[in-house]
Amino acid sequence: MHEAVEQGLFLAGLLTFDIFLQNYQQRKTDQKIKVYVSVLATIVLWSLAILNFPGTIIWFPVIFGFTFLRLKLSIKNLFPPAITIVLSLIAGFAFLYLVLPSNIIDPNKRIAELVFSYGASNIFSDWNFINLIRTARNIFLISWHGYSPFTIILAALIIAGIIKIKAVNKKLLIILVISFLIPFFITGKFWYGGLYGRYSSLIGYFFALVVGLIKSKKIYWGYIALLITFFLSTFLAFQKTPFPIIQQEIINKAKIDKNNLLILSDYQRPQLNFTNALYIVNDLNKKEIVKTIENNLKENKRVYISKQALTFPYWQYDGQQIHIISKNNDKKGLLEKSLENFKLNLISEDNKYPLLSIYEINY
Repeated sequence: MHEAVEQGLFLAGLLTFDIFLQNYQQRKTDQKIKVYVSVLATIVLWSLAILNFPGTIIWFPVIFGFTFLRLKLSIKNLFPPAITIVLSLIAGFAFLYLVLPSNIIDPNKRIAELVFSYGASNIFSDWNFINLIRTARNIFLISWHGYSPFTIILAALIIAGIIKIKAVNKKLLIILVISFLIPFFITGKFWYGGLYGRYSSLIGYFFALVVGLIKSKKIYWGYIALLITFFLSTFLAFQKTPFPIIQQEIINKAKIDKNNLLILSDYQRPQLNFTNALYIVNDLNKKEIVKTIENNLKENKRVYISKQALTFPYWQYDGQQIHIISKNNDKKGLLEKSLENFKLNLISEDNKYPLLSIYEINY
């Protein structure tokens, strides 16, 4: 996943920015070279993070939390992070403009689309009561199911630790906490496939950082004990046969000819890439698939479909578990509703995994 790259670059930038803040605070003549080098390194690292994924900008409030942890809380001290962020944004989008193939897509149009259509419009629109509740629900599910109950317990330990520390540090630490929680909450507003919670995973660094800043041996060792305990369940889950391999075996058992049509879910595309397959992605794509099914049946070709494609976008396997916000929904999938006038014959299954069954479509 791309998150490993941009989050690594962003965190490396935070490290060099922290070095910059320490040298900036001292304001010694012999520290000027360190200041220039560290701020330049920060701009390069953050601009590369933006180049890899512009959505990294969501986490930029963390930079201000770091600033006030090192410098005094004042308007004047907003300038170092603000200038560094602006220069990083300019460099990042300049890099993006240069790498976008102008013969295929208009770079200006694509960048505007990324920033305003996918970015700003999604972040700043539809903040009604229902969506606030949904976002809070998504954050809970990400924390409980995506990262395990460990995160909830750790959050409680951190709150207890903040309450106990000295009042002098408490205000700055609370600002740092808020600077992490705002982006974390925003990432819960979006629905996306492929390991739901990955856009939010930078919060793991926050937990490690705050535990270190609190300096409590009890909380530290409690953190280590919980980490080992809850990691075991994840470790055991990933010892099982990967679901794409199970799905491949079920497809092989169906003995589907390469000249016949196979319909799969978009979630299955990365691991199950067949030349004779179509993948259900959205409502527009659904119409094209239904038309293709009808044409193939008219030509007396056989058509097959996976249960995952039928239930899409609900009950989708995502890694080694069901996508955490596609569960418990009684609605029919996009294709399931469109194929009500067709017959579905079960031809291949594994009783342990009914959601991976393969059906043949007929009139």
